[in-house]
Amino acid sequence: MTTEIELHGARTGNCLRAAVTFEEAGLPYTPVWLDLRHGAHGASDYLSLNPAGKVPTVVDRRGAGEPFVLTQSNAIMLWVADQRPGLLLSVDDPAQRATTLERYFYFITDVIERSRAAFQVRKSGDHAGSAYLDQVALEAAVFSEIFLKDSEFMAGDRFSIADIAGWTILSFFEPHIDWSGRPRLRHWLDTVAARPAVRRGMHAYDGVVSNSNGDRR
Repeated sequence: MTTEIELHGARTGNCLRAAVTFEEAGLPYTPVWLDLRHGAHGASDYLSLNPAGKVPTVVDRRGAGEPFVLTQSNAIMLWVADQRPGLLLSVDDPAQRATTLERYFYFITDVIERSRAAFQVRKSGDHAGSAYLDQVALEAAVFSEIFLKDSEFMAGDRFSIADIAGWTILSFFEPHIDWSGRPRLRHWLDTVAARPAVRRGMHAYDGVVSNSNGDRR
């Protein structure tokens, strides 16, 4: 079913975080898969939406006039959360909202960005540097168990965008984590993995036809 909001992307961590946020918010959207291997993100029609040629990109056609276009997965997650006020980010409790944003940005900056940097350094051939960054990111990811000391989720007793940001990167690190002595983190990871909206978001691009050449994932 086609909706008035499109999420252009692929099966990358940034895109999947955005898709999970759409699913958790219950905001109807249409995943538009880009065949990154064949350069769909560099095609002129896509560059007209996102000149940087990166994914994901949101195109919201609900309003009159030109569509609203938004790039950067972190901005997209916040935008989606604002479409359903109070569901994934508090609007009436300033302290709770601040805590959620604190944990959200912790995962974005201290874990995800370091992991991304490791990938870029590895591409340059600096394997020692990439290994160091991977280890720093892993340690920061595991440290997040402290956020679960007195609550079920990363920013309190309600699921939030902090959990989406945390789960998508921790699930990637899962095989590399020593789970002995980390029962709270293990329970949280499994609890989030079992959420139907998370499952749907993680498979958002499965079998979706590319907008560039008609190939399927």
